[in-house]
Amino acid sequence: MKLNNYKLRGFSLIELSIVILIIGLLVAGVVKGSQLYQKTQLVAA
Repeated sequence: MKLNNYKLRGFSLIELSIVILIIGLLVAGVVKGSQLYQKTQLVAA
């Protein structure tokens, strides 16, 4: 039985940084959108 000669490696620092950046942008967009929604509700009332 022959085993593969490579070892499993985890995520690199750059990959993790990109994922964290994307999540941060999504969260910021949701927060900004909810603030705009609340503001328009106050103006419409």
